[in-house]
Amino acid sequence: MPVVMQTWDFAGQQMYYNMAHVFMTAIGIYVLVLDLSAWSRGDATPMDLTESMDFWLAALLVHAADARLVLVGSHADLLDDSNRKEVYKKIDDYLAKNLQHNRILGNEQDDLLFFPVDNRRCTDSGLRSIQHLRNELSKLALEVAEEMGTIPTRWAHLFHVLEGMEADCISLESCRAMGAELGIGRGELEECLGRFHRLGQLLYFQGSPSVVLKPQWLLDAMAQVVGCPVALRQDPLRARKLKQGGLTEELLQVLWQDEKFRGHQPVLQAFLEHFDLLVPGEKGWLVPNLLPLRPQQSDCNQEAVTLILDFKGAFGRLLPTLIPRLLCQLRKRPELKLKVFEVFRDWARLSLFDPALLVTFDLYPAACPEVLRLQAVTRSAQRLKELLDSVHLAMQAWLPQVAYSTNLPCPCGAVQRDHLLDLTKLLREEPFLCPSTNNLVSPNSEIIRSWRELEAGEKSAASSGPAPAAMYYLYASPLKWHGMKLQQLGIAQAGHTGSAGSGETEDVASQGSGERACEEKPAKDEGEDVCGDYGCVSPGCMQSLRLQPGGRWWHSAYRASNERLRLAEAKPKPSQYQSFVKAYKNSAFEEIPPDRDLASLKEEFEDVAVWELVESLGTWRFDAGFLTLSCQHWAWRASHLSAPHTLQPSEDGRSQLDELMDQQKLELCYKVSGETLALQTQGHPGWDLQQRHQRLRSLQSAFQSLGFAKNYTPGWPESGDELPSSSQEAR
Repeated sequence: MPVVMQTWDFAGQQMYYNMAHVFMTAIGIYVLVLDLSAWSRGDATPMDLTESMDFWLAALLVHAADARLVLVGSHADLLDDSNRKEVYKKIDDYLAKNLQHNRILGNEQDDLLFFPVDNRRCTDSGLRSIQHLRNELSKLALEVAEEMGTIPTRWAHLFHVLEGMEADCISLESCRAMGAELGIGRGELEECLGRFHRLGQLLYFQGSPSVVLKPQWLLDAMAQVVGCPVALRQDPLRARKLKQGGLTEELLQVLWQDEKFRGHQPVLQAFLEHFDLLVPGEKGWLVPNLLPLRPQQSDCNQEAVTLILDFKGAFGRLLPTLIPRLLCQLRKRPELKLKVFEVFRDWARLSLFDPALLVTFDLYPAACPEVLRLQAVTRSAQRLKELLDSVHLAMQAWLPQVAYSTNLPCPCGAVQRDHLLDLTKLLREEPFLCPSTNNLVSPNSEIIRSWRELEAGEKSAASSGPAPAAMYYLYASPLKWHGMKLQQLGIAQAGHTGSAGSGETEDVASQGSGERACEEKPAKDEGEDVCGDYGCVSPGCMQSLRLQPGGRWWHSAYRASNERLRLAEAKPKPSQYQSFVKAYKNSAFEEIPPDRDLASLKEEFEDVAVWELVESLGTWRFDAGFLTLSCQHWAWRASHLSAPHTLQPSEDGRSQLDELMDQQKLELCYKVSGETLALQTQGHPGWDLQQRHQRLRSLQSAFQSLGFAKNYTPGWPESGDELPSSSQEAR
């Protein structure tokens, strides 16, 4: 099957870093190129070598976690044979330690995480390195194309019409009229435009007034704002204001005075605001990328409560973009009553809610930011909870893939040494040992006590009453990645282990200690607290369920198997085009090639240990002995995308799953019998006939794609437990 590939070259200058997310989608192959010769120089500092690479790795993790990643090392010809292996090992070790992307293409031929290439191509080894990379990219492109599935013919016709237009953008109404002529309704048009947006062929978002047909046109408009435009070289006052991050409508008209932008300012504004490149303000906009850093000064407020969001390194070089983007998301919720008093790239003072709550955001430490610090002037646990819930919603809207936890500084004041108290554990009254003083820390302030009472009250309401309207958070990101050993490369990669004995490994969703909290519990009577860990081991699959206080749950299904995969390079097909009519006429005079023997075919296949993992999370409620799980988020990962998968949904299945979650219709009901959970295929006894019929789709999706089990028992399965194979079940 022929595959047409388009190549996008991202701008390497730092000023364009904040624009990259506009064009990042999960449907694509991202090739990150690093200069191998720079790693061989003794005068190069670690920051010089990794600053740009860390940014792009973090950007992919945040904006396109499901996309394919290929790392290429250029200038291999400049390395001396004496230190070549040393340089390769140095780079490979760094990537193995810092890489968190789950869908990287490994160089199995050289047992590396990257592909070294010889740019000169004047030697046999140089030609082989280029050809090897080309072959791997071609095979990967075929895999991505197969995952995309087929595009309906009428969609292809519509895109062909749009592609042939000379306009840079068209109104959504015009596009709807074109679609109607081809039998594409409004709902289907949204799906069609969304698909081509993810393919990078056009730009569109739900609610957009127009469709951008030429992405380069929008990129040029962005560059006029974030770059150093020629139009302002003779206007130093306006240029200075723009460099400080301020933008007025008058100034925007000057920047977009080019003929190709005239008449399209509302469309361009809408797109730049949607992608958080412009933040609406009282007198114009803020340009996050152009905001200056705050001058260093001490402004510690003794009356403020300090909360710290720790991203544990997952955010990487994107952290300096966090505060402006966070303000963008908060601004989109008018009920928060956001008012910004001062804002810099690394610091902001603002107020939220009514009555107003004064809050400051800053990145800490200033020299090399690692955490986001929130300081709120209040002594009310309710106000602090509202603040964290608002920040959590903003983070999830923008960065659903980024893991973080919420902490308080230790009373000893050693925050600069990452000495933090996990808020989730603190509210559970777990003991802390201060590593500085070697004493137990028991922060029993009035705020913490009232916060615990607040959580206990919400937990009681969630357990006994109907489904609450509010969301209850664990003050941490929902999906947490665990270390996984990939057999074919022998390196630590993103995945799931479920190991309780890994020491530093944290539990998903709870940020807990890894202990099996449900062991040796007394039997639960009806109405008793059902919080805890549950598990199930079925043929070839291991399921883990955690019910958290406050009405949140997390579930994972981990499937492992040995598959026979084709790893050797297959013989290439003839690339030269030949008419099939000519081939038919000449076939009588050609010898029929002999069939390949079975032994030669076997050489191209190898037994490989593969795994797949699907995580999901949502809210739960307990009523009259029945537990109802409402699913809101999910994510799927795998070690080998070419292997057969049981849990991976099709394109239609993925859309159906997302639709069920968006409509809040994906619900499962389990009966609590003693210490076990048993699925109720007919749903909750309180559901009417129509509700039960609607939940049949939930059952199918939950079992086929989310990997839920029919029955759960207390405690998580150990990672060392051998999974029974599917063949055993078949027998």
